[in-house]
Amino acid sequence: MLRSHCAVLPPACVIFSSMKTNSTPTSTSPPNYPALLTIAEAARVLRVSRNHAYQLANQYLDSDGTAGLPAIKLGRLTRIPEDGLIRFMRGEQPTASA
Repeated sequence: MLRSHCAVLPPACVIFSSMKTNSTPTSTSPPNYPALLTIAEAARVLRVSRNHAYQLANQYLDSDGTAGLPAIKLGRLTRIPEDGLIRFMRGEQPTASA
């Protein structure tokens, strides 16, 4: 089933094929994402548009980490830390240390 989706969305396959698969997923064992995701990769995981993911990341950066999707700047690049993405998906409040 994953292979048929790979033909449609090749970049997403990099994320989803590298995840650890458990027969019984639990809240204590999140998927294995890369340590730093691009905005596009995070948008695919969240199932939102790339523009919306950029808005959420910029909200985090502009608010000094009090709101939005945890993000870091690496020069001109914006990256989403794996732990920040997981906390965001769980609905936890962002922290400035992410």
